Amino acid sequence: MKFTSNHPHIIRRSIMNATQVMRRGLWALAALFLVGGLVFGQTYKNNGTINNTSTMSVGNFQNYRTSAGKVNNRGTINVSTNYTNSNGTLVGITHNQLGGTAGTIDVSGNYANSVGETHNSLAASLIKVGGTLTNGVFNNFVTDTGKVDYKAASAQTVLARVKNNKYGALSLTGGSSAIKTLDSSLTVEGLVTIASTTAFAVGSSNTLTLNAATPFSNSGTFTANASNATVTYNNSTDQSVTGGAYYNLTISNGGTKTVDNGASTVSVAAGGTLTNG
Repeated sequence: MKFTSNHPHIIRRSIMNATQVMRRGLWALAALFLVGGLVFGQTYKNNGTINNTSTMSVGNFQNYRTSAGKVNNRGTINVSTNYTNSNGTLVGITHNQLGGTAGTIDVSGNYANSVGETHNSLAASLIKVGGTLTNGVFNNFVTDTGKVDYKAASAQTVLARVKNNKYGALSLTGGSSAIKTLDSSLTVEGLVTIASTTAFAVGSSNTLTLNAATPFSNSGTFTANASNATVTYNNSTDQSVTGGAYYNLTISNGGTKTVDNGASTVSVAAGGTLTNG
């Protein structure tokens, strides 16, 4: 493990307190600069600022203690249990990028934003969630450019309560016939990736709006025929349409829309609507 800083007293304090900190199962430094790897198996409580440019592996991460913490990440943060960005009062801030370079936050359990701020704002910024993603303040989870991967080998809810109800890209993985279902209406600017033996369901009364010219990389199952579910293909030029069963299907914003799964067909449910705009 290597620390670098323009403030030598921070490094000295970090090294001096490391044994005491690990015994307590937490880390609460004024500032921590990670340029090498850090492996920490218990609870990590951040009281100050972490600038991560390498790999940090922790058991349970809390971005607050007696005050809120801040994370700037352009490396990889692996969390084997839960990532908690706020305790409901203290506003932890997570930037999944640093100096124009994107980072990855890989959480095996839950990612809880509560009243915290999460900025997953570069095209290569990636948050992977194995449990439940929650966000308390509508505009405080920003991923309209970044990507979120729902990776559990079990059913998951795809959170639409993010800024502008918009993801830059969306990945559904995990296999084992895992079904990922939208909890509300959502727009995806880029690619929706569905892994093998994984299913993505729009869900009843929800609308999925797809803006990319090629909106799907689908090796699994896409389901859009729940009651009053709507899928809107909204690219302003030519756009591919994934084959399958829809309840409501809307073609909008010009261009030519072409079914992309070879011989697959597109069907609209009885009682549903095909809108060609």
